[in-house]
Amino acid sequence: MMPNVSDLGLPLLKVLAVIGGLAAGAFGTGWIVRLICKLTVRRKPPPSVLRVLRGLGGLTLGVAVWLWVFGPGGGGFGGSGFGLFGGGSGKGNGSETEGDGSSEKKGPQPATERAENHAVLRIVMLGGDRVAAGRFYLIEGEKQPRTLDEIEQTIKQRRPPVQGIEIVIYLNSVADASPAVTRLDRRAKDLGLTVNISKRGTDAPP
Repeated sequence: MMPNVSDLGLPLLKVLAVIGGLAAGAFGTGWIVRLICKLTVRRKPPPSVLRVLRGLGGLTLGVAVWLWVFGPGGGGFGGSGFGLFGGGSGKGNGSETEGDGSSEKKGPQPATERAENHAVLRIVMLGGDRVAAGRFYLIEGEKQPRTLDEIEQTIKQRRPPVQGIEIVIYLNSVADASPAVTRLDRRAKDLGLTVNISKRGTDAPP
């Protein structure tokens, strides 16, 4: 089987990068040393010192380039990380979405919906003959009206915790400005709940 040209070229490119690093380090170090001597002592550095410093500079940069292109993770020249010639192996991590990139929830979320429904407690205001012993409040879905203190106790005991209440007022309920509604509104806000008042154009169901 004939070897892949790209497979042969990549190692050669890495070796050339290391050689270039050695040369650049030596040249750059020599230039910097000459510049410093010119600006400070006003004379050229000793050749022996210059050779040592250039060797150290070239070796340092060469090793740095070597670690970059041959080190763990393949950081340079086509590796899986960042690189001069593009990064990334093109393999997904399983969390990316296809198409327009937007994640889409599929299917119903019954548990979430139930939690959201329980987060808001819907309380029907009663009126007229349906009110007895201060029991103005009927939690939707229940049959037994409650007092304000009983409503507060229910809110504190409800799981998942109640985050808000909806005060439902029908045509045969007490008026929305009545003390019963005002007290419920104030008590709910004292408990840190959001309050929403909903008016219905019919009588409350029996």
